[in-house]
Amino acid sequence: MIVYITIILSLILFVVAGLIWLRKAQYDAIHRNFLDLVDQYGGRVVRDAFAIRPKFMGKFKLKGKEKSVSIYDVTPSLMV
Repeated sequence: MIVYITIILSLILFVVAGLIWLRKAQYDAIHRNFLDLVDQYGGRVVRDAFAIRPKFMGKFKLKGKEKSVSIYDVTPSLMV
């Protein structure tokens, strides 16, 4: 009985660790994309913690006019 409980808890721990790793890998990709924006247009990337979505803030000129961009978390309800 103890063996079954240990196996089940180990599987649950393994799945949770895999999900955390997947989230970090996705946010690392977003962070690299934002760093490409910084290299091309300037600005800065803010990443608060290990598995927190990074944010981009910057200003650049487009057709002679200065534009300001802030990319933060977008909730699905705001995506139209």
